[in-house]
Amino acid sequence: MQAILYYISLPFIYFFSSLPLSFLYRISNLLFYINYHFVKYRREVVFNNLKNSFPDKSEIELKTIEKNFFRILTDYMVEVVKSFTMSKSSVLEKGKIIQNEELNALANAGKNIIISVGHVGNQEIVNLFLSASIDFPFNLKAAYHQLANPYFDKFFYNSRIRFGSEMYSMQRSGEAINNQDFKRPFAYFLVNDQSAPPKRSYWTNFLNQETSFFKGMGVFAKKYDMPVFFMHLERPKRGHFILSFEKITDAPIELSEGEIIEKHVRLLEKNIIEDPQIWLWSHKRWKHKNPNKIKSI
Repeated sequence: MQAILYYISLPFIYFFSSLPLSFLYRISNLLFYINYHFVKYRREVVFNNLKNSFPDKSEIELKTIEKNFFRILTDYMVEVVKSFTMSKSSVLEKGKIIQNEELNALANAGKNIIISVGHVGNQEIVNLFLSASIDFPFNLKAAYHQLANPYFDKFFYNSRIRFGSEMYSMQRSGEAINNQDFKRPFAYFLVNDQSAPPKRSYWTNFLNQETSFFKGMGVFAKKYDMPVFFMHLERPKRGHFILSFEKITDAPIELSEGEIIEKHVRLLEKNIIEDPQIWLWSHKRWKHKNPNKIKSI
């Protein structure tokens, strides 16, 4: 059944992917209207997340962010479909990198690094852009969650690696560091804003709520002595982005795992507060409670 679904879907995927992005954005406008006013996909989840994250904002302000988020969400959907057939030159037109001298110095020294990111902006397009750009001086490696349908999983995998990036499932994330082409250093991208298992997480206050974070970033940084940078994303206009990189640490062995993750959390929070509509608010981020918190009697 999974194979049947995949092969039936494939012609439609390529048909829509071949359409001009300007036309796909018109489809996005229609999808937004249908979803926001009729389907109402996770509208309650999004609004509650916003309300808890920004208690000082009025309901009108929260509704504005909510509406803008859903507009951008459907843009992301059509952009991902378009990305399957986008040329390298078309992808490179979408983004811009603000150069970081510390990052370039590490690349010139042959030093591997970790890039910490969140679900800010369209990470599928960002991945293609960075793997294609000569302005990013590292090979790109990233961990990803496998899809339940193995045919679609392979399809997305092949799309993501076609400009040279390396993708590793979460179960194989350690291999990303151990496998290396020594001709060029690599940047290992770790997304760390999903809901982490409550008993094996780092807990902190994030957007005014107790929040769990995966520890892997701190573990890898200290174990392999890898500098860590945060990737900040701006969305100046529809379909375009600007990337900048801020150092978390270039001496991870001098910090605890928690200190490294805490710096990531604060920079991610800052990126979201600056432009809240571009973060993935539909994710059930706060479904876990801190098991270590002492309950009052």
